[in-house]
Amino acid sequence: MKPGADRSFDIRLPDNLTRWRILAWANDDADAFTLTEATVSASLPIEVRSDGPARVFAGDRATLRASIRARRNDVHVEARLQARGAGVDAARRWNGTLAANAQQSISLVANPSEAGRIKVSAIAASDEGEHGVVAAIEVSPTLRHETLPVAGWIPAGGMRLKLPTIPAAAIDPNIRVVTSRSTAALVRTWAAGLRDDAHPYWGPMLGRAIAAAVAIRYGFADSDWPDAREVIDATLQNAGKYQDSDGNFHFLAVDDERYDRPPNLMLTTYSIQGLNFLESLGYGASADIVQSARSALAARLNDQRLVERIGVDRFVAEEVAFAASVTGAVPIGTLDALWSAHDRLSWSGRARLARILSTRLLKTTETHALVDALRHAGPRRGMSRSIGAGSDAEFPFETAVLDQCVVLDTLRDLDHADDAAGLRAEYQREFVDLYSGGEPAMDSQTRAQCLMAFANPSPAPSPTDASIHVEMSMPGASTRLEIAQGQSMATWSHALSRRPSELTAHTDADASDPISLVAEVGYDIDARASAPSAVGFQLERHYSVIREHAWKEISALGVREGEWVRVSLRLSTSRMRYFVAISDDLPGGLRAVDLELANATDLELPKGSSVGSPWFAERDVDDRHARFFSEQVPPGVHEIHYYARATHAGRYAALPAVGELMYGNASVSRTRGATITVAPAMP
Repeated sequence: MKPGADRSFDIRLPDNLTRWRILAWANDDADAFTLTEATVSASLPIEVRSDGPARVFAGDRATLRASIRARRNDVHVEARLQARGAGVDAARRWNGTLAANAQQSISLVANPSEAGRIKVSAIAASDEGEHGVVAAIEVSPTLRHETLPVAGWIPAGGMRLKLPTIPAAAIDPNIRVVTSRSTAALVRTWAAGLRDDAHPYWGPMLGRAIAAAVAIRYGFADSDWPDAREVIDATLQNAGKYQDSDGNFHFLAVDDERYDRPPNLMLTTYSIQGLNFLESLGYGASADIVQSARSALAARLNDQRLVERIGVDRFVAEEVAFAASVTGAVPIGTLDALWSAHDRLSWSGRARLARILSTRLLKTTETHALVDALRHAGPRRGMSRSIGAGSDAEFPFETAVLDQCVVLDTLRDLDHADDAAGLRAEYQREFVDLYSGGEPAMDSQTRAQCLMAFANPSPAPSPTDASIHVEMSMPGASTRLEIAQGQSMATWSHALSRRPSELTAHTDADASDPISLVAEVGYDIDARASAPSAVGFQLERHYSVIREHAWKEISALGVREGEWVRVSLRLSTSRMRYFVAISDDLPGGLRAVDLELANATDLELPKGSSVGSPWFAERDVDDRHARFFSEQVPPGVHEIHYYARATHAGRYAALPAVGELMYGNASVSRTRGATITVAPAMP
């Protein structure tokens, strides 16, 4: 701009905000800076605002409101508030005279009977004009789907498979059976488990993308997972949101402005491995994301303080072995420290170390020793080999299925003995027995690791494979399936009685052509009525409100509109736990409040109002969910707090809060479901 020149700009303001603070600033090439501020009020003759919960559950009774304000003159107004959808069809009308700057509120009660969306519209009209707003309220289901798998090989003489007991509260129980050549049925079941894993954390998200890619590769995505490609694309697009500026990945999305989470070596390693796998199948992530993560990994592997802990901290040794196997560029000092500690590693850790050593010319002796140990890691049992459970069943890097997968994958690449193919077949046959009856034994990363192992080499059946028939029966139902020439699997589904007994199966396949069978018993459970459960540790939930300037624990029935509510999640564990996630769904009548962002009038809280245990450094709380994550939790009692306001009168479901281990053998605890009753505010 020349000296003395003027420039003007027009800004269009929407009518959904009635008061604006305008800041305009300018700076020049001489570093001069000027700032000017102004307040602008914008209004319509009459204005309408609607207010409702962000999310409710089917069966809730929620109060929805609309307010109408006359801005300029006394006016006669006709107003209507309407809610439709998810089983709701309700409306309220009001007409009358509003004085200038006066406000009128109208409300209705919505009682959704099914999942979906409630469309809320509020309209007001007068001689001076009209105004309206539309909003949508999410309605979530209260049903939780559960599956109980059993599996086995179908020998020449047939098999009898005992079916699991169905809980008394199960809704619509059914059975789905997948039969296949070799282990294709397991692969399909593992992929389905990751597909249905709704955890919003980065690790499970990446696992879903890996499973989707394997489903496409095996050819069952069209029937089982129509949006598999979209899942992969969305994961790759959002990967950067979970990566910090140093390249480390985190379970929860990274907020750069308030970022203080410690780096997670295991997750960053798994992220590089998973993204590389996706790229090998033609689904590439941003090169900057992968390279940044590799740089972060390299920096950690060169950290002498970390290397010194390898010999004394098994957790660190496992993490470093995993990281070194993925990055490849390992300092010799780190490699020597890992070799010195190799006897303390899990079998999967030793298999990963063998991969690293195999790339070093001077480590041939150590490589051969480890490969030989891996060959004999599982004693022979008939026609199969099983590594079995590790020495520490609670350690996240040591599960029987994970060890079996990683060892098998490593032997495929490094074992060149004359009997290598037969040995690998023995290890592979054991997977069905390891998986049988054990959905809880398969965490998301174990599934993902096994899927990556089984996706290589190509899973396509041979066109010369003969057609195979499998006859199955159970009380009240029977079928005959055909695995046609050139196909790898066949499926059958049927409703179940409340007390299923057993499933029998026979095949005409040659004894040298192994046929596997995976039967999944599935059903829905209404989470509102589910009983509390605890496997491995215990989780409790308590509600408190402010009474006489102190937090007082109350039942879920004692909340009133406008009150602060503190939700406490108390985790009790008798031993060290790794990779612990806790999640809680907010009831519809509560609205989460961030203590760091609350305004001055909200800070009249009792002393000691905090977020609780420092072990749960990663947290994400919004109006729908409260999520907390810790890489490790020591023995003891750990209490986490989050805060909310009771904003809408009504009756709302408080589904069970869940605490679980994200990796390793399953430990899951659920609180009891509850009903939150929010009473109207005092007049």
